Amino acid sequence: MSTTKKAVKIPSELPITAKTQSPLCFLHSEILRAYIGEQGAYVYSVLHSRRKQTIGELSKKTGLSIGSLKKLLTVLIQLGCAVYIKNERTGAVSYAHNEEGCWKLTFADDIVRHIREKFGDNHAGVMQNVLLGGHVTIGSYVKEIELKSEIEMVEQSFLDLIEDGWLIHVKGMDFTTLSENFANCVRLANREFMENSSQYTRSDDMGMGGGGGNPRFKSAGLSQLKKTMIIKDIAKEKFLKLYYDNSGKEQLYRVGISNNKRSEGSSMTTLFSDDEDADEQVDDGSKKLKRINGNIPLSVSFERYLKYSRDTHLVSISRHRIGNVSAMVYEVVLDRIEKSTRDMRNVEHIVDRLVADASVGAGSAGSSTSGYDPSTAQDLKKRLELADQQKGMNFGAADILKALSLTKRYELTKDDLLGTIMDNEEDDDVQNSRKRKLEESEANGYKKSKLSKLAAQIKTFDEDEDEEEDADGKNNQDNGFDINGSSSETAELLKLILHHLKLLTTDTKLSFLIETTPGQFYVPFTVLQQQLSTYHKKQLIKCILGNASLRVYNCIESKRLAEEKTIAKSVLMKEGDVRRVIATLTRFGLIEIQEIPRTTDRSAMRSIFAFKLNRTLRSSRMLANCLLFNAGEVLSGVEERKDENKILLAKLSRTDVKGHESELLLPSELEQLNMISSANRADMARLQRLRHMGVLFWFTETV
Repeated sequence: MSTTKKAVKIPSELPITAKTQSPLCFLHSEILRAYIGEQGAYVYSVLHSRRKQTIGELSKKTGLSIGSLKKLLTVLIQLGCAVYIKNERTGAVSYAHNEEGCWKLTFADDIVRHIREKFGDNHAGVMQNVLLGGHVTIGSYVKEIELKSEIEMVEQSFLDLIEDGWLIHVKGMDFTTLSENFANCVRLANREFMENSSQYTRSDDMGMGGGGGNPRFKSAGLSQLKKTMIIKDIAKEKFLKLYYDNSGKEQLYRVGISNNKRSEGSSMTTLFSDDEDADEQVDDGSKKLKRINGNIPLSVSFERYLKYSRDTHLVSISRHRIGNVSAMVYEVVLDRIEKSTRDMRNVEHIVDRLVADASVGAGSAGSSTSGYDPSTAQDLKKRLELADQQKGMNFGAADILKALSLTKRYELTKDDLLGTIMDNEEDDDVQNSRKRKLEESEANGYKKSKLSKLAAQIKTFDEDEDEEEDADGKNNQDNGFDINGSSSETAELLKLILHHLKLLTTDTKLSFLIETTPGQFYVPFTVLQQQLSTYHKKQLIKCILGNASLRVYNCIESKRLAEEKTIAKSVLMKEGDVRRVIATLTRFGLIEIQEIPRTTDRSAMRSIFAFKLNRTLRSSRMLANCLLFNAGEVLSGVEERKDENKILLAKLSRTDVKGHESELLLPSELEQLNMISSANRADMARLQRLRHMGVLFWFTETV
């Protein structure tokens, strides 16, 4: 009997399983659907359903041919949305999903927008092409560019993005899952332990640090538990060494002789012309300078974007809780140390969980019954809190004034800073005079500083009315700060900046700054990361569930464990209303119910029920999943709207219609087109808000 091969059916829409298996898979599938089509999104959703699958299993499950799957998997791996796992013994290759590439595509427009605001259009174009390509080399990027001026401009854009941490070199472990990389490290550690077992079991007769054996162990015999701990420690060291390997970054820069000719292939002409340490004279009199190696593949650093997003949230909240001028000072502080701060997703916390779950039996990384020790997370948290105070992360008012005087791209100006804080040591007459002037200015509706700023703008407009508008005028505008100015003015500015820094340390809910020594501060990012998610969780409760829910939630938080009657008396609400609010909070996993027996026999008839906050990750994950699902729904609605109006949109894409829509389209079609445009703008704004809020819940589970 001959078997007929089933025809491959191209999916016209994503299956319902992509939406129902998890909110994260739903969002990422919709993102990939917009970028690479339904087939790529379908394959990703199938990869997401299992830990790893071979290409034969994928073909059987999706109904796609092997050739089509290879093309789709190549695209997914290039974008960083899939990884491959090779079995060393059998040589079989399995594939798994990778969230990192999908997250980059999810926030791609926001990344490009920020790069355009900070660097310019050329840098934004480079960033956009790298995002859409997954990873590229500089040599292949500039190969098709003919004009030398454009080549130098592109290479300078690459250089700026690399130096600021937005582009990083691609490592081999980026194409494999973290769990598989750690499993390989466990196997290597187990093999190393077996080959050098005498080194670990030899007695240390000469004491700690002596030459009689390993200084970490004194006994000649080791238990199986001790051996397992040693192997796991070795595996962790190997994994972290592999993760933080900067050999690719060191190869990214090469030394060459500066000239006016551009060499072929990877010989880049971008030079560190301002790097005095790299200048060396050679025999022919030319200089030997550093330049970029064009053979190293580069990709976008998503951790760098998370740092920027975290700092944006901090500035926004400080403006709401402290004030506008203090927030602008805080923005300078965060921008100054942003590149050097810790990552939001701490890899050591992830590795500690892998270590706890790893099994050393038979040289493989399986499952373990020991579990993750919470004290390990507490120790790591303390180390990270100390790392926030390390050298280079502390600053004072003089450092902020220096940063303001060196660059003009900050929003804060000297006129904004002057007169914002009163000096308590001034005479009463001066204070009363300033108070009267302030009241008069408020009565008139304008402040003197605002009037003088307006007059300066009018004068500038009168003088330059015939000149073209400068696109970078805002960034080049003088902010008035001059570190080489008069000593009295500099002292006053330092005093005002110091007062604003001290204001940022006064908030009891959010520790924006902590003062270590008089005049020296640091930003406690480790503490703030948890405080930010808690603060925004309360804001979501207030906006979605109402003020009554937030009052009940805050009451339970303050009392830690409270009965229904106690809560009703504290928040001044009826018990029935409190009961309904508690039921809603319990449904969302925000609070827990605890039974308190009143008798020794723990009779249920005499027991009472109290309520406490759910401090586990379940409550945060539920809110995070809600945001993920809503973001996926927004993108799904946009695609459905395109399908419903595909005839009209196809008509608009015709070359003879473009530019003549008002003449060739019917009034009803124009009205429908305006409705589609308005709905898309509203959905994109909603998606932006969901992403902006979701950052604080999607990436803060680690310490």
